[in-house]
Amino acid sequence: MKRNFFVKLGFLGLLLLVSLCCGQSDKTQASKYQLLKTGAYMSIERVNIPTQQEIQTLSLQLAEIKQPELSLQAKQLESRIAVLREDVDALPASYTSRTFLNSAGPISYSIQSIPGHIVKYDAEKDKYEIMSLTRFIKDADNLKPELIQEGNIFETKIKSGSSFNGTAFIADLAVAQNQLAEVVIQDVASMIPPDSSIMKDEIKKAVEKLPADEIDKYFLVRTAMLTIINYRVFNESKFDSGISCLYITVNRKTYSSLDKMKKERKISVDLISLKNII
Repeated sequence: MKRNFFVKLGFLGLLLLVSLCCGQSDKTQASKYQLLKTGAYMSIERVNIPTQQEIQTLSLQLAEIKQPELSLQAKQLESRIAVLREDVDALPASYTSRTFLNSAGPISYSIQSIPGHIVKYDAEKDKYEIMSLTRFIKDADNLKPELIQEGNIFETKIKSGSSFNGTAFIADLAVAQNQLAEVVIQDVASMIPPDSSIMKDEIKKAVEKLPADEIDKYFLVRTAMLTIINYRVFNESKFDSGISCLYITVNRKTYSSLDKMKKERKISVDLISLKNII
């Protein structure tokens, strides 16, 4: 009799434990799509690129220089205009218009973990705070990135005076005076969840309590792209047949390098305002 009593008691205890666990699971499920301050920021790198307007302005300044004593200034302007003209044509707009993540950011390691997050723009910090603990995408963990075949975007040579030198466009690679870098930019993988996977109903619920005048500060990270920057740095030198290295000639100057191609990774994202979703 006692044995049956303890068996029943143990069974009831097991049911209670299962009920508590299920209740906790339901609570977690109900709250994981809420928006809240996380203190984690998605740092965006912004790059100023040269424009035809800048070239035109400098050309007008050059045309106004007539005094012989200003010939040095004229040469400096001519040199800068030449570099800007190279820069304008160096990288396609489809690449320079991208929104790059800072490589030190909290979600910038894997492109699989980026799309589906909701972020809020902080104008004071010029950063996006991650407001979601999880991604607003169905079956997010099972989505796989798509490998890009023949994804070379551009191949160019970067000089120390280039507007791209040391910028996010070339993974912060910086070349010094009397150096140049051979750069090959290649897209290797993209993460573009299908439209049907976006959890629009959950997003609407999550933003219901937000002030109406703040909605335009919130964005969904829609896609992510992994780009590899292949580069090699050359130093200005004289040709020496006795030294086994790679030589190139640019503008009548000879450069050499003993380096193999190195690689750096960059991640860019597409952001969509929540106003366009809800």
